[in-house]
Amino acid sequence: MVRVGSLALAPLFVTTLLLGAQTFELRSGPRTPGARGTVGVETERDGNHRIILEVSHVPAAGRIDPSLSSLVVWLQGDGGRSPVSVGVLDVDKDLNGKVQLSTPLRSFAIYVTAEPSPAVSQPGKTVVLEGKLVLPQEGTK
Repeated sequence: MVRVGSLALAPLFVTTLLLGAQTFELRSGPRTPGARGTVGVETERDGNHRIILEVSHVPAAGRIDPSLSSLVVWLQGDGGRSPVSVGVLDVDKDLNGKVQLSTPLRSFAIYVTAEPSPAVSQPGKTVVLEGKLVLPQEGTK
C-alpha cells in the first residue's frame, strides 16, 4: 500500500493521484524477490519532475552480499544514454526507505543496485528494483 496523506492506495503501474501526481510500481530483482518499490512523480514549476522513491522489504546491501555496502539509485535516459547515479537509498531496520530527487527527463529507467561503494561510476549487476517511466506531455494524462 502507498500512503498519500490519510489515503491508503494500492500501487498501480501508472495511476493519476491528487494534484496530477503519478505513481509507478517497480519490479524486484532476482536476488531480492520480496522487494517492493513505488515511484511518485510530480511536475515542478520549473518543468523538472520531483521523484519520490519509497521502498519496503529491501534488505541492506550487505545482507544481499557481504561484499556490498550501498544501495545506489540510478536514472538512465532514453537513446542509449549512460546511467547516472542520483543518490544513495538508506533502509531502516524495518527494511523501508525513501529518497527524493529531481530530473528534467520525461522518459527514463530508474533502478536501485547494491554496490561495494556509494561512489561507483557504473551500476553493477545486483539489481534490487527497476522500472521504466514514461511521463505524459504537459496538458495530457
